[in-house]
Amino acid sequence: SDNDDWSVSLSQSGEQGTRLLQVPSKLILSSKRIRKEMMSDDDKLLQVALEHLENKNVQQQIPQFFLWLKILQEYEKGQSSDWYPWIQSLPRTFDTAVCMDNVEVESLPPFAWSLAKIESLHLEEFLEALQMVDGLLCEETQRNDDLTRWAFNVVFTRCWGEDSDDDDESECDIVPMGDMFNHADP
Repeated sequence: SDNDDWSVSLSQSGEQGTRLLQVPSKLILSSKRIRKEMMSDDDKLLQVALEHLENKNVQQQIPQFFLWLKILQEYEKGQSSDWYPWIQSLPRTFDTAVCMDNVEVESLPPFAWSLAKIESLHLEEFLEALQMVDGLLCEETQRNDDLTRWAFNVVFTRCWGEDSDDDDESECDIVPMGDMFNHADP
């Protein structure tokens, strides 16, 4: 796009240049940008939470952790959030591993079972790390299992990721409305 206010533009297959969707860059949820917003030199609590994730071998999920925190923060804001219309458009239920009960998980074939267990462990570690960060979210949000699980599902079903070329961490983005297009093969 020629306009600097837009950062994502998708084209229809076969008709190059036909614009199907544009999303303003300020509405893209970028794990790298969120990390910069949330982190400060004196933010020891968030640093402790990140160290916890690293110690639990979940460091590859840190970009998703920042997206998860942001989704929860914006959910708390309600109608005052810039993302409110998009949040309202999201599904309220998911059929992922973190939503399965023990009987359903135990009925899975071995490989799917192991993936389900890993997903559940990641959520548990996110929740533990969240308890280390005082004041980032209200207590009601932190204790709301349905809400934290929902936000986890939003992130892991909608984010796009890429590995960084330098020594920096990988980055994940959620492109509101563009997130509906991430279910096809490349």
